[in-house]
Amino acid sequence: MLTDFGRKARAYRLRHDMLLYDMALIMRLGTAQLSGYECGRAEPPADVVASLDTLIRVENNLPVPEPTEEQRDAINAISEAWRMLK
Repeated sequence: MLTDFGRKARAYRLRHDMLLYDMALIMRLGTAQLSGYECGRAEPPADVVASLDTLIRVENNLPVPEPTEEQRDAINAISEAWRMLK
C-alpha cells in the first residue's frame, strides 16, 4: 500500500518521466530502499522526507527553508546527480 510519502514520490517521478532508479540516484538511495519507502515496507527517515519536500518545493517555485550544513551537502550532491542524468 502506498504511503503519503510514496504517493508524493511516485507523482513526482511520473511528472518528470523518471524511473525509480533515476529518483533513487538523485536522492542517493538504493532502488530497493526507495521502493520500500514508497510502498510502506519501511519508514523513510526525516532526511529522505526533507529531500522529497525540497524537490517538490523547487518544482513549484515555493520557498525552501534555509538548509542546515548537512542538508546543503545533500542538496549539492542531488544537484550533481541530476546534472549527470541529463
